[in-house]
Amino acid sequence: MQTPLPRDHRLRNVNKAFIVDPLLAVQIQGKREVLIDDFMTSGVSLPAGATAFRAAGAAHNTGIVMARTAPAEQYTC
Repeated sequence: MQTPLPRDHRLRNVNKAFIVDPLLAVQIQGKREVLIDDFMTSGVSLPAGATAFRAAGAAHNTGIVMARTAPAEQYTC
């Protein structure tokens, strides 16, 4: 679970966590890709996914986030 971890730990955890199947990479090359994150906490997943798509040859990545957690200083409990 990533939620309780500080941002720097999350960055390390997702480093190279996302890959594109080499057999499917040809379908991505030169294409525009959309990455969807259902719930953004620290914001490290989308950039990591985009890096994997770029490495596979995607021409452009767009990220969409459906919901975002409040910054820690806004928590009241």
